[in-house]
Amino acid sequence: MRYVRAALAAVCLAALAGCVTPPQTPVALAKDALDPASGSLAVAMPYIAKPAVDFSSAGCLLCLMAASAANSELSKHADKLTYEDLSKLRNELVAALRKKGVNATPTDNVVDVRGLPAYKTEAANVARQDFTGFRSKVQADKLLVVSITSLGFVRAYSAYFPVGAPQATLKGAVFIVNLKNNSYEYYQPLSFLKASDGAWDEPPAFPGLTNAYYQVIELGRDAILKPLARP
Repeated sequence: MRYVRAALAAVCLAALAGCVTPPQTPVALAKDALDPASGSLAVAMPYIAKPAVDFSSAGCLLCLMAASAANSELSKHADKLTYEDLSKLRNELVAALRKKGVNATPTDNVVDVRGLPAYKTEAANVARQDFTGFRSKVQADKLLVVSITSLGFVRAYSAYFPVGAPQATLKGAVFIVNLKNNSYEYYQPLSFLKASDGAWDEPPAFPGLTNAYYQVIELGRDAILKPLARP
């Protein structure tokens, strides 16, 4: 039932998000975003979703219950998966940016990007949430955020019926926001799916899907690190 409640919450949040604002489109890395002369940069990784199975496309409560039962073994397996390589990203980014001369510092737990107040603007590439209040908290001019909002596996459903095999998934975003004017100097959505290379339905270890899971973690790491850490 825990997975059903989580799936329902995901459905509700997605619906609410869709009503409030359209998804942020990608923003190319600004020319001076990482210029040491343009100001200091705090690096935050405030949220890594716990690995789980997303079957929220099943929709109705009874459909979700059926999907939960059908995927219970995979859900138990997802609970055991680790993500140490993602947890290291913040410090890896700080080290790489410092090598480039950027005044980069890691933040602690003062950054929570969920539930921020709205920032009233229609300007392009300006965050719709108000990040400016973080400037005094992180003692920096800019904030680099890595957020992993979905991790584990996803299985598409049409009501009671699966419409495909589960796939490993990683979703989120990496972005730089200027804390003086709330503008994005970089924004890259993260969305990766990877199917099992072989049979997927092999409980309890699910080796094919597990391998795909760690592959999407590597894909996510590369997408986060390479644009920001390259010379």
